[in-house]
Amino acid sequence: MSPAGQPSLHLLTLNVNGLGSAAKRTALFSILLSGTWDIVVLQETHHENSAQGERWAREGAGPGKPWEGRTFWAEGTTASRGVAILVRDRFHLTDLVIAPSDGQGRLLRIDFTWEERPLTVISVYAPCLSGERQTFFLASLSPLIPEDRQVLLGGDFNCVASDLDVTPNARGRRRTGYAGGLQAVEETFELIDAWRELHPAEVSITHTCFSHSSGARLDRWLTSSGFRVMLTDSSIVDGLPGDHQAVALRMTAIDSAFSGPGPWTFPLPLLNDSTYSAEAGSLLRQFLIDHPISPQYLHRQRWDALKRELRDHSTAYAHRVGFRRRAELRRLERQVQEARKLFVLDPTGSAVLAGWQAATQGLQRFHTLQAERAAVRAGVMWQQYGEQSTFYFHHLSRQRKRATTLTGVLDGHGSGGWRTFVRLRVGNRGARC
Repeated sequence: MSPAGQPSLHLLTLNVNGLGSAAKRTALFSILLSGTWDIVVLQETHHENSAQGERWAREGAGPGKPWEGRTFWAEGTTASRGVAILVRDRFHLTDLVIAPSDGQGRLLRIDFTWEERPLTVISVYAPCLSGERQTFFLASLSPLIPEDRQVLLGGDFNCVASDLDVTPNARGRRRTGYAGGLQAVEETFELIDAWRELHPAEVSITHTCFSHSSGARLDRWLTSSGFRVMLTDSSIVDGLPGDHQAVALRMTAIDSAFSGPGPWTFPLPLLNDSTYSAEAGSLLRQFLIDHPISPQYLHRQRWDALKRELRDHSTAYAHRVGFRRRAELRRLERQVQEARKLFVLDPTGSAVLAGWQAATQGLQRFHTLQAERAAVRAGVMWQQYGEQSTFYFHHLSRQRKRATTLTGVLDGHGSGGWRTFVRLRVGNRGARC
């Protein structure tokens, strides 16, 4: 969400370098589920067919933790190519249509309407072979881009626009395919590099070739130039599975419905936390002793007060646990960011290269450990609730709440007429005037 409370669209692009490993998929989906990305585009998924990709999404981060939303897959082979687009179910869109893929596992397009804007998202994986890139951009990518819609192209473009996008020792490399190829596509459809738009002079990389001790910013979001005023943030995201850094993009919908914080829900993973269970049990017992039923204090009043007490305690406990985890994550992310900057300045230094590798691996280990813990907690909850009908129907209820928008308010004068004051969204974030 933007500071003003307007809806935002948060996207992520990542080259995963193959998802054949179950452990790697668990780690990836655990990170995606805990993140805030509404749409995720993946490259180099190495899936055989759409059925396999959909099964991976259903498995998600473990039992009871599937990817909650729609997924679209365009296959390559089990050892190369393959692209995907994941759309979170909490993301409010309409008129979703999938376009025919290129048949090579390099391009995948979906069209939809968001905040009354017709949008197109394309996952792009350009060829590694430099001699193939120009033809790919002009003959395959260009015909897939619609002229009458606003577009967002996320992916691994395998080439760079300038020397700002490579380490100093690699200047001149990775340029093949841009001039006369991708550049022509950008000019024809008036596309801008979102990250470069917000970081005009910064040198950074998203992929490292350790054998040559060099790096390049191959991964990015190209958007319609009309999105320039909507760009809120774009960042390079470290530590996700794969041999590339991900790139995030956030856009804020101008003049759209405002959203509020929404209702509180109990964080079910706390039930598997022994420290929390002991604290909560003690709190509840003491509360019942301190608040006996009386003619002035009814059962309903005590029940409502008890729920508020448990909510406040659970919120505070979850905040403490999350604060420690986020502090450790920020520490590791800072190490990676600092190591990446040093590597960009001096990619040939052996100590710098080793530091960059160690920092990246440390952050990936942290994410993997968190994913393993989340999978254990999810398995426990699934065994307890997963086969119960109430679990299923409560899940459907949550889905329905996520897609409610009020466009008018009935007046209070009994006339039966509608007066439109402001568009409000009543969904997973509530609503406010």
